[in-house]
Amino acid sequence: MTINDIEHIKKLLAKIEAHHIVGLASFDKNLQIEVPIEASTEQLIAELNKLQAVGKTTELYRNTLKSIATITRIGADKKAIYLFSDGQTEDKAYFHQDVIRAVRNFLVIINSIDYSQSVSLSVPCKQYVG
Repeated sequence: MTINDIEHIKKLLAKIEAHHIVGLASFDKNLQIEVPIEASTEQLIAELNKLQAVGKTTELYRNTLKSIATITRIGADKKAIYLFSDGQTEDKAYFHQDVIRAVRNFLVIINSIDYSQSVSLSVPCKQYVG
């Protein structure tokens, strides 16, 4: 992620209302909880400043499924994942359809923002409405 990407995320976080609980995770091959859910926005922003890509294989779908499993343990009526990614995925065992099945089963909303490094590296947008 670039400095501009992180600044964009900080601006989005500044809009979070008091009744929202948030956390921060990063992933490449494995999901890493950087800031636990229910942490303060200040903690989240402090950790955002430390985030950087390490250039490992990105298992986007696998780690999105892990994120869904993590968030379903929270006792909130509505649950959402905001996925900030370059859209690249090297998954071999999990696919787009697996994530759709999980969000349907667990009633989790996923909002995704793609920070592609170039037009040629961007992936076609897959949209699910339902």
